[in-house]
Amino acid sequence: MKVCGIAVVAALACAAFAGSPLDDARTLVKEFSETSAATVYVRFNPPEDDSSPGFNIPYKCPNCSSTHRRDVSDYVKKDKPLVIPGYITAHDVVMVQDFMFRAGIVASVEVEFAGTRYAAKPSARYPGNGALALKTERPIVGAKPIKFDGAAPLAADKARFFFQVTEKGQRVGGLMPGSSFRYRRFADIGCDVADMPANVIVIDSKGLPVSLSFESPKALNEVGFVPPSEWRSEPPEALDARYAALEKKVRASLVPVYIHRDEEKRESGRSSFRITTSFGSDDDDKKADLDILGFAIEGGELLLPLQFDASKTAEIDKMEAVLPDGSRLPLEYVGAFDEYYLAVARFPDGKTPAGVTPIRFFAGKPAELFLSTMYSFSARSMDGKLSAQMSPERLIGFDEGRGGEVSPDVRLTGGSGRFAFAVTENGEVAVCAIKRRMERYSFSSEVSAASIAKLVKERKFNPEFAIRKGKDRIRVAWIGVETQPLTADLAREKKVSGFLAAFRTSGALVSRVHSGTPAEKAGIREGDVLLYVRRDGSGERQELAAEGGLGGNFDLGELLDRLNGDRLEMLDADRFSPWPDVERGVNETFTKFGIGTEVEVGYASNGEKKEVRLSLAQAPTHFRSAKRFKSKALGAAFADLTFEVRGYYKLADDAPGVVVSKVQPGNPAAVAGLRPLEIVTHVDDKPIKDVKALSDAVRGKKEFSLSVRRLAATRIVRVKMQDGGKGE
Repeated sequence: MKVCGIAVVAALACAAFAGSPLDDARTLVKEFSETSAATVYVRFNPPEDDSSPGFNIPYKCPNCSSTHRRDVSDYVKKDKPLVIPGYITAHDVVMVQDFMFRAGIVASVEVEFAGTRYAAKPSARYPGNGALALKTERPIVGAKPIKFDGAAPLAADKARFFFQVTEKGQRVGGLMPGSSFRYRRFADIGCDVADMPANVIVIDSKGLPVSLSFESPKALNEVGFVPPSEWRSEPPEALDARYAALEKKVRASLVPVYIHRDEEKRESGRSSFRITTSFGSDDDDKKADLDILGFAIEGGELLLPLQFDASKTAEIDKMEAVLPDGSRLPLEYVGAFDEYYLAVARFPDGKTPAGVTPIRFFAGKPAELFLSTMYSFSARSMDGKLSAQMSPERLIGFDEGRGGEVSPDVRLTGGSGRFAFAVTENGEVAVCAIKRRMERYSFSSEVSAASIAKLVKERKFNPEFAIRKGKDRIRVAWIGVETQPLTADLAREKKVSGFLAAFRTSGALVSRVHSGTPAEKAGIREGDVLLYVRRDGSGERQELAAEGGLGGNFDLGELLDRLNGDRLEMLDADRFSPWPDVERGVNETFTKFGIGTEVEVGYASNGEKKEVRLSLAQAPTHFRSAKRFKSKALGAAFADLTFEVRGYYKLADDAPGVVVSKVQPGNPAAVAGLRPLEIVTHVDDKPIKDVKALSDAVRGKKEFSLSVRRLAATRIVRVKMQDGGKGE
């Protein structure tokens, strides 16, 4: 394939030549394109695993003046060559933009000139100029190498013409200082920076070649552009050595961690441990361990990017670090930060184990990294084994985040269980992809090293995100309301349709306000519509939506009448109940903030939008957190009556009883006619106030009667234990 086709930007070219005939511009383009430009084809070896070779070099587009990035992943997957331009500087040497591949990744390199292809291999690298020299197997026939002999260094303001060669053809543009070609002083890097396309020949006012430029933008020394003969070179294999040393250094700071959930909670079927981390998700309710990855930091600690809210953290039983030799060390949970999904764990005695090196965070100003090479990592733990990919990228821009935070604009690839971050050439972390708590969108934010280091130093942990034992495991934050979903008719009736659209929420209609709660004290009333919540002083709003599904939306009496025999097992009150689920809906959002957090709640009342400031309280004991009594002999499980259950059945606070949460078909309870979601009020005419009283009342008995209430109806059922078994 010959690099052909000439596109002349007439207006720019004429301005650049200051009145010279347009034919002169075409003559220069033709001279270089036909005698000194070549097309280079790079093919790749397929990776042995799911990794992808790193090639992510930004360049300035001559068409739209925007910065684009070239990623080679598609070339590898589709087994097609990467085609790049090259300049012939000797009969057997072609200069190209350095594709920064390891030697084992490149299968072959070919240079095409005048319809003939020549096998080539890298012969020298120019790391300060982003260039790579390719030596062909034999001299290139018919080529006229570009000569820079005798060319003097050219000041930036004297440079006149830049010719860019691409795989789609030639382009010429007179990029004049102050117009298309701009340069400015960067004090932090101590040089002028030219904003220009990559892959160009630098020409002086006489049309003589002075230099080549493969970078966009380009850092200029004191005199501007210098010929390639003055560039500092290194052997091509030096890149592999740098990569290996950097990977080894970074890997020594990454530690796989196993998180074990509470076994009792896991088996109870009431677990909320379906968690997503910055490295992926675990949606298997039967899996006891979560395999993640963390940073070793100073002080014998680990930094773990985990998307844990209060309820999920509470279920952690223990944590273990997997060391390089495969052994495990128990970890002490220290705490989790309030703003980011980040937690800290400590090695035994606060000592970093052998083989693990604490990571260092870049402590300088982000601008100091401008035009340097960054290395993005995509890492994960797979069954306790570290897997990591590294990709180089030249830094040419920065992102400004919340509060004016500036971080390097590096392509970070996370997801699929991977942890994404970027390091400097010294192996210092400069930016990480970490999700903020209560972020509206699901993707992670790019957080600078300075912000992470500040978090670690200040150690402002939210006490709600802690490991807890026993009944304290389930803590729900609430404001003291019960809600229901809004239908279109209800939204019109409450005059909130416009508010729902404006705040991008489905809203939550307040159906009940409990006495003495934050909502009542703040003036929220039944019939109001909750719209959003945000942390006090924060501009990030979270929508408030009522829990949908079956809760409160079916007729319990009709359903129980239809269920019989083998179909009883489908009705598990822990997963399927008619009363409001305290842990879901708006309370699920509140719990992510944590009990005691000061928030601002937006709501609509009588067609008027209002906002109140209040402190999130701890919800009282509710059905999911109520004490249980599971009797294998009876084949049934029972739970204490809690406020929302009593409210549904319209029971007084002192009314006796326990709720049947589950009945196993074929067992004594099912044979006797006991059904899920019914209330057992008495055993042998003795009132039962809680599950402990029920357990005591049936212990050791072979036969007994239960007083059962279903909605307004009551009845007596006679239970006979199988094979003379005992009721316990």
